[in-house]
Amino acid sequence: MNEITKNEPLTVAAVQMSSQQDIEANLADIKAAISEASKQGAQLVVLPENCCSMGRQFATAEQFNALSATIGEYARTYGIYVLAGSLPCPYRPDGMIVPDGRLRQVSQLFAPDGTQVARYDKIHLFTATVADKQGSYNEAATFEPGTQTVVTALDIEGAVYQLGMMVCFDLRFPALAQRLRQAGAELLSAPSAFTYLTGQAHWSLLLQARALDSQCMVSGAAQAGEHAYKDGQTRQTWGHTTISAYDGTVISSYD
Repeated sequence: MNEITKNEPLTVAAVQMSSQQDIEANLADIKAAISEASKQGAQLVVLPENCCSMGRQFATAEQFNALSATIGEYARTYGIYVLAGSLPCPYRPDGMIVPDGRLRQVSQLFAPDGTQVARYDKIHLFTATVADKQGSYNEAATFEPGTQTVVTALDIEGAVYQLGMMVCFDLRFPALAQRLRQAGAELLSAPSAFTYLTGQAHWSLLLQARALDSQCMVSGAAQAGEHAYKDGQTRQTWGHTTISAYDGTVISSYD
């Protein structure tokens, strides 16, 4: 957890999770994390990518509205901004169903009154061959990329902070961070589920580089550990939730 200062400080908590495919258990962990962050004085809580379930994207997408409402209610209960790292969603921002049987990977910001104040659809989709158990990743087979950058305001006791929204693989594209800065962003969210190997190689470097590119604080909330899938497969994520300052220094990190 760390803060940036304007007239009043904004205290940010980045949450590390090891989400499995039990949505109710994941929601319990999310609620507990928000509660603890609130007790510690956080005004913005950033949850990781796939916070409600690792895998089971289509089944989770069927609950998109209900899960969003639940996280919004947590924000209202604790009077805090909550960024729901990402949830799979069956429709575009205009309400149109995503064609070709695909989904959108959606990050949402909920205000302290529980309302959704911003939605960002992940633009850059992870496609790579990695020397791990899974071997290859192709998000485009499941998701349609978003098309719009999003910068949204957080009003903290009259001090307004501008948040630019990213998700995971977006970190590899400096032009996106720079566009967000040009649009007024002062801090960037980067909820993620980096693979263990790619995270080990690049995670911290990317967070620091994007902070330098944009001159913004970057909050990298991450998935960590072994995630069991119902087909017996597992996926391992890197974790190491990190907040980087505008000058690229690591100001908070959790292994």
